[in-house]
Amino acid sequence: MYFLLIRLYDWVVNVREAAREALEIRLIPEYAPEMVGNLALISRLQMRRDPAARDRSSLIDSIFELLKNAECQEAVLAGLK
Repeated sequence: MYFLLIRLYDWVVNVREAAREALEIRLIPEYAPEMVGNLALISRLQMRRDPAARDRSSLIDSIFELLKNAECQEAVLAGLK
């Protein structure tokens, strides 16, 4: 998941779109442990202010919303230990 998150901001449009599609497929509780493992990167990406980051912020927001889900609670708590 780390490399998909990085490629979400790639300068090549096709790479960005492929990364976005791959991440959207993974917006399910089964991938919560991987997302928690990448929280530092996800938080950093959320803070980006450049124009290219704006169109990707909804996906980053979706990751945080997923992690708030009760189904992901165990993964979040385990990742914070």
